[in-house]
Amino acid sequence: MKAISVSENQVVKGMPAGDHAAAWETSLFMVLRPGLTDLTRLPPLPEGVKPEGERIAEPYEFVPKKDYYGVYGADPRVWANKTYGRKGTEAILDGLALEVGRALGDASYGQKRTEIEWPGDARLEGEVRYAHLLPYQWRERFEKAPVVYLPLTAVTESGQSKQSVIHRAEQLARDRGGMVFPMFSYAPSKTEGSLAVSAESFKQITAQVAETLAGMGFRIIVLMPGAGLDADCRSALAAVPVPEGQTKVVVVDPADASPEPPGLADSIKAMLPDRPIEIRLEDSWTIDGKAQAGTLAAQGTGAPGGSASMSGPSI
Repeated sequence: MKAISVSENQVVKGMPAGDHAAAWETSLFMVLRPGLTDLTRLPPLPEGVKPEGERIAEPYEFVPKKDYYGVYGADPRVWANKTYGRKGTEAILDGLALEVGRALGDASYGQKRTEIEWPGDARLEGEVRYAHLLPYQWRERFEKAPVVYLPLTAVTESGQSKQSVIHRAEQLARDRGGMVFPMFSYAPSKTEGSLAVSAESFKQITAQVAETLAGMGFRIIVLMPGAGLDADCRSALAAVPVPEGQTKVVVVDPADASPEPPGLADSIKAMLPDRPIEIRLEDSWTIDGKAQAGTLAAQGTGAPGGSASMSGPSI
């Protein structure tokens, strides 16, 4: 048996291909899972910008878009369409067939195929969609608490020890705001037969991860080294550079159970200063099932852990 390892965009010729939740992947889903792609749930386009219509996207760079989270590539609001999706799907099938032909030494593969029968609406009757954060909600969350906690462990660390590092990261995220990224376990070890890298290499790897997270909009990156990391490695983490000066990198010991680990509170105060927020809740609101108020206002501060209060007219 022959095995071919390839991503779909690598076999496509003659058109831009490959992205992350941008025009390419969105267009493919428009024709492969029709009915499950809703561009109206993205933030509206800026004034004066319009969709390009039914055409193949122009060449684009695989870079994150700043106006909403998680989209790398051409703006799907502008470039995603069914024509691009059908042409892309055909190019994938033809390209894969040629790859198989080359592997088998048979030039007939990819030279001819039947017409594609495109699927109909993929929605199911009575379908219930799971709750999830929309792109604008991600953006709002980052504006209020763009903090990410990154658990770090050695490859030889026990499962119980790893779990304690994750648990501490989750606890801080609940108490101080932010998100927890998957554990990063590529670390030096002196145990025979296990993977080992130098402290300098580990620092470079962690610095690249921090730079990527900074590019995604995080303003505070909290590195949490587990007990299994040796002293050289832990020292190297303190030297991870601040990406582009826009992000603060903090090292927090997961064993420190204090509500305010050293450096974290100061970083939040410096990078995410409190700012007054007032949200007005219009229309009538029923309180305790009886009295009604015309409007209510929520006031507070935008930094993680900030205070909040409710006010309204007399009832």
